[in-house]
Amino acid sequence: MPLFTTYDDIVAQRLKKEKTEIDRMALDLRVYLAGVRSSNPKVDTGTRAFDLSGVAVNLESAADTIARKIVELAKRKQSENVNFSDEGWQELLDFYDRVLKNVQHGIAVLMTQDGGAARELVQQKELVRKIEKKLERTHLMRLRAGAKETIETSAIHLDLLRALKMLNTAFTTIAYPLLKESGELLESRLLDANASS
Repeated sequence: MPLFTTYDDIVAQRLKKEKTEIDRMALDLRVYLAGVRSSNPKVDTGTRAFDLSGVAVNLESAADTIARKIVELAKRKQSENVNFSDEGWQELLDFYDRVLKNVQHGIAVLMTQDGGAARELVQQKELVRKIEKKLERTHLMRLRAGAKETIETSAIHLDLLRALKMLNTAFTTIAYPLLKESGELLESRLLDANASS
C-alpha cells in the first residue's frame, strides 16, 4: 500500500521482477511434484502432490495480482495525480490489513496443516467478501454525495478492493485440500459445524 502514498518505480519494478521469480519457482515446483512417486504402492502421493501444485498456482496468482493489478493501480493513481478521500483511504487500509492477516494465516495453515486454522481461514474468506461488498456500497454513497476525491478515484478504488479480495482468495484456497480431506468442505462451502455434530 505504500505505493499508493508515494509511487516508486524502483519498488514497482522490483515487485514485477519478484513476480517473474515466483512464476519460475512455481513452475519448477509443479514439474517436481508431477514426478513424485512413492515406493510404497499403498501411499497416495499423487493427491498431495496435486494439492501442492494447486497451492503453487494460487501463490503465482497472488503474485500476479500484486505485481500487475495492484502496482498498475498505484501507478495510475500517481499518473492521474489524484487522491483517495480520507474515509476511502482509511477503508482501503483497513481492508488491506485484514487481507494481510489472512495471507499470513494462509501461510501458517500451509506450514502447520492445522484443521481448525484452515476452517477459520475459509470463514474469513466469506467475511472478506461481505466487507468488500459493504465497502463498495459506502464508496458508492460517497460517489452519490458528489465527493470530488471519490469521483476522481472511483475506478481505482473499486479495482483495488477487487484486487485485494482476489489476493485474499488466492491465499484462502490453501485451506481447501485440508478441509476437503477431513470432510469439512462441501462443493463450494464449509460444512456447517452444527450439522456435523
